[in-house]
Amino acid sequence: MNIWVYWTRADGASFATTHLTEKGAYLAAINDILDWYGARDDPDYFFKTLSDRMGDPDDWTAETVPPHLEEDLKKLDSGELTEVFARWNELTWDDYEYECEILKTRVQG
Repeated sequence: MNIWVYWTRADGASFATTHLTEKGAYLAAINDILDWYGARDDPDYFFKTLSDRMGDPDDWTAETVPPHLEEDLKKLDSGELTEVFARWNELTWDDYEYECEILKTRVQG
């Protein structure tokens, strides 16, 4: 049986969660990234600083960012979530305190 593992390292500590569906793993990962960068705490500040962090302000406005609201993310299928995860994961590339990954593996009995 396939399972998906969401692994992250934050502030020097590692943790992982396992998911029976690919969609569940991507939802967990996207939500964790958004929480780490404060998107839920202060959305206005988060969107204002995205263009500074990511370079091109036209790609990172409140109107053009990938889906970020939990209710919108839940409506997407796993293929769409893969693309959303890739975009949000770009935030972590230069972050030395946070990184994450989704791994597909198998459980055998």
